[in-house]
Amino acid sequence: MQVREYGKAFATRQVSFWTARPHLITIALGILLAGLFASGLRIVREPAQLDLIPGQVAGSRSDFDDYYRASRAFAAGDTDPYHINNLTQAARLFGLADQDPNHLLEAILLLRQVGSYLYPPWLAFLLTPLTVFSYPVAAVLFQLASVLSLALALYIMRRMLVEFGNLSIGEALLACLLTLVAIAAFMDGNAANGNVGFFLIALFAAVLYGLLKPGWRYTLLAGFLLGIAIAIKVTPVFWGLLILATRRWLAGIMALLGLVLALFLPGFFYGHARNLVYLHDWYDLILHSYQKLTFIRSWTNNQSIVAAVGRFFLEGQDAAQYQWGLPWLVWPALHGGERLEWFAALSQKINLSWQFALLILAVRIGLRDGIAMLWSPAAWLARTAEYRLIGQRAFIWLLVWLVSVSLFTAGVSWFHAYSMLFVPLVLYCGRRLVEIRAGRWTRPLWSERVWLGMLLLFGLFFLLLPSLVREGLAMYAVFVALQCLVLPGLWIEAWRGPHSGGAKPDGF
Repeated sequence: MQVREYGKAFATRQVSFWTARPHLITIALGILLAGLFASGLRIVREPAQLDLIPGQVAGSRSDFDDYYRASRAFAAGDTDPYHINNLTQAARLFGLADQDPNHLLEAILLLRQVGSYLYPPWLAFLLTPLTVFSYPVAAVLFQLASVLSLALALYIMRRMLVEFGNLSIGEALLACLLTLVAIAAFMDGNAANGNVGFFLIALFAAVLYGLLKPGWRYTLLAGFLLGIAIAIKVTPVFWGLLILATRRWLAGIMALLGLVLALFLPGFFYGHARNLVYLHDWYDLILHSYQKLTFIRSWTNNQSIVAAVGRFFLEGQDAAQYQWGLPWLVWPALHGGERLEWFAALSQKINLSWQFALLILAVRIGLRDGIAMLWSPAAWLARTAEYRLIGQRAFIWLLVWLVSVSLFTAGVSWFHAYSMLFVPLVLYCGRRLVEIRAGRWTRPLWSERVWLGMLLLFGLFFLLLPSLVREGLAMYAVFVALQCLVLPGLWIEAWRGPHSGGAKPDGF
């Protein structure tokens, strides 16, 4: 008991010290952002060359390299920017491999290009101005814009906490700082890969702010930005569940308009006929072919349910599988294609179960006060007066569910994709800081403690672990398993009520 009281007193003193000095926190945030920018400069390196095939590179330098090549291909009028025709050429080269081993390597390179750019034409269109520069210059400009977008996300979250959570500026900045440190490994991975993740974090924060801010203009803006985000990457379609939770129905209409605009605006630059061909190729490759194949890129760092099932039970998913005693050859009666189809169906059913549970939770929070509230004019007009979803533990856990489920039910989700947890974690830290200020310490539930420990292990300490330990944790999808363990507990807590798990703290 004395140790616990001493810990509370120490935490209170530290929080009081730092929140009274917001300028120091701002400097610390600036240093972290500068570090992420420096880490991101690794994508400027030259690609590795293949000795056996002069002039050929071993692969893309980064995610931005894929974006850059695709943007140039789209702008140049390439008829096959998604490299779908490579499938036919690779099949022909595999047939000639007996005559010349180089054909095998060429075929592998062609296959690696298929789906290297997984997004609709919208992202490539947005990056078109960078194609006038050489790759190194374009990469530096992209990383600068990426870090600035993360800085914008920090500003939005700080403003959100101050306006809706009644935190001081120092407390809001401290919540942002603690979050950046807690998931530093995810953030560093995002920067080092030149991924579009920081832009999506800024869009996520802006969408959430617009949905929580009273006023129809903010609602329309939030919906429009949601549509823009979906056109960049399919995963943000899950953010649409926030419309159910916040009952901002106009945002749904604007999201549809924003999506249509983002999908067809490139047609004014590429030509509408060609843009339709690009959209058809993207749909055919990503939403049609990849969905049928199911097990795509089930490599070690792919932290999704599909990838975990693939590594656990199917051969040939990763070269390092056999070093870790995988796959587990259960159900030996299933062979070949039958085995693949059975586990593909199993993975899809698991994913649908998680997605359905997420949908039910969003509806539950949105209709907390009963169906009749939707049809009550008085309740409709007064709903903004008590609009403090941001401070409700139930709403925070909904955001955690939304981000986690959208990622681990996708076919491909690398570790750095979980940097999207930045938004709900900032809100969580903000709530905890208010509890410390008010002297009302609520003891975390076991699921909450495991969730925090999991984030610290994989988001902060993961880079400090030996490479062999990191590979083992990734190969056995421990991160996915821990999420599947704790999310049901968080779901139950969110279902119970807005302030389950503790009294409502001052400021929320």
